[in-house]
Amino acid sequence: MIKKLYTRYLEDITEIPALVNTNHLPSLDGFRGISILMVVIGHLFVRRGYDAWQYVFNGNLGVYIFFVISGFLITTLLLKERLRTKTISLRKFYIRRFLRIFPVAYLYLFVLVFLNYFLHLHIPWLAFVSAAFYLQNVEYFNLSWYTDHYWSLSIEEQFYLFFPSLIKKNLRLYSIIIPVLLLLIPLLVFICRHVHYLEESYFYYVVHFMLKFDGVMVGSFFSLLVFKNLIPWAFIKKYKIPLNIMLLALTMVIHNNHNLTAINHLSSFFIAVIIISNLYPANDFIFKFLNNKWLIKIGILSYSIYIWQQLFTMTRSEPTSGNIPWYPLPVNIILLFAISYISYNYYEKSFLKLKDRFK
Repeated sequence: MIKKLYTRYLEDITEIPALVNTNHLPSLDGFRGISILMVVIGHLFVRRGYDAWQYVFNGNLGVYIFFVISGFLITTLLLKERLRTKTISLRKFYIRRFLRIFPVAYLYLFVLVFLNYFLHLHIPWLAFVSAAFYLQNVEYFNLSWYTDHYWSLSIEEQFYLFFPSLIKKNLRLYSIIIPVLLLLIPLLVFICRHVHYLEESYFYYVVHFMLKFDGVMVGSFFSLLVFKNLIPWAFIKKYKIPLNIMLLALTMVIHNNHNLTAINHLSSFFIAVIIISNLYPANDFIFKFLNNKWLIKIGILSYSIYIWQQLFTMTRSEPTSGNIPWYPLPVNIILLFAISYISYNYYEKSFLKLKDRFK
């Protein structure tokens, strides 16, 4: 059985599955909406001492959901292009990524430079440089709260700097490398933590750096499974509700227990199963909730909200707060959503329209 599955997994992809043969995948915006609400509420309340909120609104878990969605969606788009055109235009791919990610990311940094100068936020120049060059996931550059959230953007951009070319040139090799890394990296983390002399070694930091990519890799891996028709759809559809509830509970337990950090990567697999199980239209309460119009609207604004939220989740007691205005919770939430709405509709949309030319 295992040998048969392995053989099927290594077979070349010949057609686009009906599930992803569409311009829009349902529920993904809903998942983005949940993710950004977890990040924002987690930052707002947990940083103000409401630790009980962390169990449900875990910002780190919210980012993991973003990673899995991104890995799944980008890999799906690349595989669809490969099947339709027999190749992948890396030039167009990087132009699309640039037009989606960079405009608002750099606008935020320009605004931050201005605020840093006039409000004396004491943000070191190296924090700006590391954020601008997407190196914020390297601990050495983790220097300021205001640019700290660029760590997740750094992970995604670094991943897409190398792996799309491998999908284009050798999909079979890519299909082998991804699951090998997903098995090998957590094992190396476990070894590092239980072999005393490795815990302070350079090797330890390299392994932990690689571990941060697991969410994107899991999303990419599940895209491969969908294209290779290796998802047990009958089982998932039959037991979707209890499966979603069980996996969600396990995921929250893992992300809220520091003793289980070594198995964080398992939660990426659980998240991926929850996501793909809700891609098929259904009448159950989970699908309806994910496709609620207000949650979808929040999901559409999620990237803009993620970029700007760092300015509005700062607390007055932060040592680097400088002279930045501090607002009570209802006010800064309203300001955050207003600025994100303006940013998306009157700035980012022009770049998104331009991005459509490079499909």
